[in-house]
Amino acid sequence: MGSKEEQCSEEEHGSKEKQRDCLKNEIKYDYGNVFYTYVAQHKNADCLECLAHLASLFQIALIAITYSGILVNLQTDSRAWMLAGGIASVVSLFLKLSMMEFKPHDKAIKHRNAANDLWKIKKEYISLLTEFNSLEDNEIKQKRDELSEKVADVNKYYPAPDPCSYCWASKSIKENDYSFDKDELDELLPKGIE
Repeated sequence: MGSKEEQCSEEEHGSKEKQRDCLKNEIKYDYGNVFYTYVAQHKNADCLECLAHLASLFQIALIAITYSGILVNLQTDSRAWMLAGGIASVVSLFLKLSMMEFKPHDKAIKHRNAANDLWKIKKEYISLLTEFNSLEDNEIKQKRDELSEKVADVNKYYPAPDPCSYCWASKSIKENDYSFDKDELDELLPKGIE
């Protein structure tokens, strides 16, 4: 879409209609940023939840190897199993300490909460764009400023998505994962609503 400055050059501020077009383009641009960040926050949370799950599974496997090594060593006096159990124990401890420090599950919750807050703001942008033609310029500017403040609060309170999440969000948006065609939407609605 380009920057806000590119969208609304000084030359476009001539007529009232051009000013409203510029204002609408600015709101569309802001909506796009909110939507993009909303998707990126979800992708970041998905990635962190997957990491936490894989780390848990790997830790279970390491604990199984550790105890298997101990049990086999008690019965057979096998140095190989004792060594494997000792190495697995050290790696398991290292993994546990790393996960305690990194806390992927806690970070995923923060990213998911950020996405939930952005969802509300995204819906407010859609409402503003829907009502745009029935509102006065001052009302539009006031609502735009309120929404900008809400976005700033989300950005201040929650962690930003990582660069990989933005790449996944871009791909997901381009593949149209976040929209419905009319038939799909009609199937989701309760019977009797058209």
